[in-house]
Amino acid sequence: MGVLIDTSWLIDVERRLVQDPRLAAELPDEPFVSSITIAELRMGVELSDAAHRRNREAFVEVLVREATIVAFALTRPLHTGGLPPPYVRPDSVSANATS
Repeated sequence: MGVLIDTSWLIDVERRLVQDPRLAAELPDEPFVSSITIAELRMGVELSDAAHRRNREAFVEVLVREATIVAFALTRPLHTGGLPPPYVRPDSVSANATS
């Protein structure tokens, strides 16, 4: 069984890997990473200073190569916050989202 790994956990591991490469063993055998997490990590690469960019970019490349990437379609949840209709304020949903 695989494990869907959260962005914050991966950031913590990436930062600690610089000091101790043996921490790579913390990654699950069958890691699953959401496409959203990959986008967040890539943004972190772009926002990094020169001293950290290379290591962060390499870390993301390994994840993309080794993990199963789980794609998410964000159509309805973007309009409703992911809540089903009874829990959504009518004024918070655009006319296009209700069709």
